[in-house]
Amino acid sequence: MKRLIHSRTPAREALVLLNGDTPELFLLQDPSALPVGAVCLARVVDAKFAEIDGVSAFFQGGAAHYDASGRLKSDKLCEGDLFLVQVIRQATEDKEIKVTPKISLSSRYAVFCPTEEGVSVSRKIDDDDRERLKGMFSDFNGGLMLRTAAAKVEEAVLKQDVSDLKSLWQDILSKALSGQTGVLYFPVPETDRILEERIGEIDEVLTDDAQTAARLKKKYPFVRYEPKKDLWRSEGLDEALEEALNEKVPLPSGGSLIVEETAACVCFDVNSGGSSLRSANKEAALEIPRQVLLKGLSGQMIVDFAGRKDKKELSEYLPILRNEKAGLSVWGITALGLVEMTRRGENKSLKESVGLEPTRTASKIVHKLWFGTVCGAVRVYAPTEVLSQVRRFSAALSERLGTKIAFETSLIVRTEGIKDE
Repeated sequence: MKRLIHSRTPAREALVLLNGDTPELFLLQDPSALPVGAVCLARVVDAKFAEIDGVSAFFQGGAAHYDASGRLKSDKLCEGDLFLVQVIRQATEDKEIKVTPKISLSSRYAVFCPTEEGVSVSRKIDDDDRERLKGMFSDFNGGLMLRTAAAKVEEAVLKQDVSDLKSLWQDILSKALSGQTGVLYFPVPETDRILEERIGEIDEVLTDDAQTAARLKKKYPFVRYEPKKDLWRSEGLDEALEEALNEKVPLPSGGSLIVEETAACVCFDVNSGGSSLRSANKEAALEIPRQVLLKGLSGQMIVDFAGRKDKKELSEYLPILRNEKAGLSVWGITALGLVEMTRRGENKSLKESVGLEPTRTASKIVHKLWFGTVCGAVRVYAPTEVLSQVRRFSAALSERLGTKIAFETSLIVRTEGIKDE
């Protein structure tokens, strides 16, 4: 039985997908943070940084952007300019949120990119359907990417889906024109997105949040609202979190998979444990995409399979690693027999979200505050053990910054109102 557990407090929002007692997905988020996918009106601070309602953001992207009047422009952005951006990565303890003027709005069947031009179709769709779909939108204005799910959808349904995306974009532009600042569009909540992607898989949804329950009950009959129940304790989420954070993952045949996050990349090391090398390697290839999703891993990754590095055998595991749900890009096999992969990073990894290694985390926060520049009200969010170490330097830090520092307990580590030099 698969259950989706949603638990929300002012300090953290947890979303856990359990298959029996085994966690398949574990998301920890800060409810007050700007979510990935949000579209905002930002003000340029300098060549690399913008400001969204007092929150510093690092921005990247080409010169094409929409200004506050809803016009697509290609000239260089200058200090003080207002322009539309989309959040593409959440903040970490030592990095601001990352935004881009290249906005994309997604639905079940399509992705609309208003700053781009041309129609593209998922490479997983066969050639005949690709040509048919391209012809359907031959006169489309803007950028459009048709997803794999669009292949067998009726034309009227697909065109309505794309029309809804364009209407959503017009609503965003209207808000900008009306003078609204800050966030103009919030993306679909993670609970809704997971339910839509895994419809038919999930048997029950439990939530302790009234707003989430009311929204989901309109679409799904298997949602249960538990306002007086501590879901974190009653559903054993501490045990699920401990399992999700475990670096050593046992494999069915007796081997193990070691998952190690480093500053440069994520390393997967397969140990046969006395079992057949081929069995251990195949089991690891199946397990790695699950661990990527569970631990929220991203960036560069390498896999060191067990035994001698026979490229013919290793190539058999590449299609298994190319798991659609995990979103892994598998690049190939190096001369040393290591498999190279990447995954686009949007949110923090589970390990970062929990704020492990409090001394190291506290040191990073102190360093950022000491050498940073104030760009708003300075606040530090972190677990209690991290805050206790940072507070020891609060007097000196406040004097250096010329302002008071607010400390708030949170499972998610982040800072506000401070920009790196």
